[in-house]
Amino acid sequence: MGGTKIKIVFEGKAQNLHELWDTGILQTEAGSAQDIAKRLDEECSADDRMTWQAGTPAEWANESLALTIEYVYPIPESHEISEEYVKRAMPILHSRLVQAGVRLAWLLNDALK
Repeated sequence: MGGTKIKIVFEGKAQNLHELWDTGILQTEAGSAQDIAKRLDEECSADDRMTWQAGTPAEWANESLALTIEYVYPIPESHEISEEYVKRAMPILHSRLVQAGVRLAWLLNDALK
């Protein structure tokens, strides 16, 4: 429940940290969800896809935990989320979205063989 319990203010709106990372930051990006997904998919190489399929769900969860500690939880004392925080977060969000899609597809394809 970590991020759900941490209250922040982003663009004048009170919310929790989990909400910010689930939707708030991505809503600052231009284009529709489909446009963003298409662009991220086009930026993903075959080598990236192969690399991201390695490992186990437990290892992937540990990756997320490490990223959360390094990028998500370090917030200002004021709990006001800055543009700098968002700029630092966006590449992490993009990467994790694509990795999640690749990994879920791989797991489903493997399970349905």
